Amino acid sequence: MQASILAFFEQTRALAQSGLHYAKDPYDRDRYQRLLDWSIEEYSHLAEEEIEEIRSTFLRESGVITPKCAASGAIFNDGGEILLIRRADNGKWTVPGGACE
Repeated sequence: MQASILAFFEQTRALAQSGLHYAKDPYDRDRYQRLLDWSIEEYSHLAEEEIEEIRSTFLRESGVITPKCAASGAIFNDGGEILLIRRADNGKWTVPGGACE
């Protein structure tokens, strides 16, 4: 269930950012900004991450939100060990992967 709630806030973020990009009316811009702030705060609480870390991640996307394609894979050796890499953006360990074109 938590994954679906996180997806809800991700979609809310995308809607708010698209709205901010296209809105001309200052009242609409204010509403979209509040929606964006709310989605960041709630996503942060559910993901147990700092608000500013979530904000900086979310705000890397701007304007029109477009789908991004990415792939990752689990690679095991004969001893059953898994290959992991340390992410440059947050220092956490993950399986190798990245953006596709």
